[in-house]
Amino acid sequence: MKTKQMLALLLALCLLPAVCLAESEEPVPFVPFEAETIEGEAISSDIYAQADYTIVMYSATWCSACHQCTPELIAFLDAYNAQGGATVQAVSVMTDTRSYETGELEEDVVEDAKTLKESLEIPYPVLIPDDNLFAVMSIISYFPTFFVVDSDGNIAYATYGGLAQGDWETVFEELTAV
Repeated sequence: MKTKQMLALLLALCLLPAVCLAESEEPVPFVPFEAETIEGEAISSDIYAQADYTIVMYSATWCSACHQCTPELIAFLDAYNAQGGATVQAVSVMTDTRSYETGELEEDVVEDAKTLKESLEIPYPVLIPDDNLFAVMSIISYFPTFFVVDSDGNIAYATYGGLAQGDWETVFEELTAV
């Protein structure tokens, strides 16, 4: 991993509690990435520039809480983007598509993720984490975990646990109230 990327990752990991609990004076960058979707398409952190905010959801195929909150997230995205104003998109980092011990690709889990994406009708990209996205898992102790990243790639909000559509609406009312 490049030194600059590692420093950005370490800074983000060290400052994450401050981002969650208080407004930061200085922007805290989320990790840059170059990954693939579960369908094999290339995707990078350049995606952040495609919307005002990107919700990055850390999930796993075995996570029932993740499965339960996904329809709420999809409903929020549809309703919020239909209002006009700030645009919001999402990506899901399917953490168990790589072995937690070795980091190797888990082909059978990728197939499970494809089935899950289809059954939950997930319209946004589901990613196999690259090394940077995979490294973020070292600070995650609960699934799902969400990072809201602004169009410049900075963390605007972070939380864990399933959020209902109304909870997301409250988060974005606060983010866009500036």
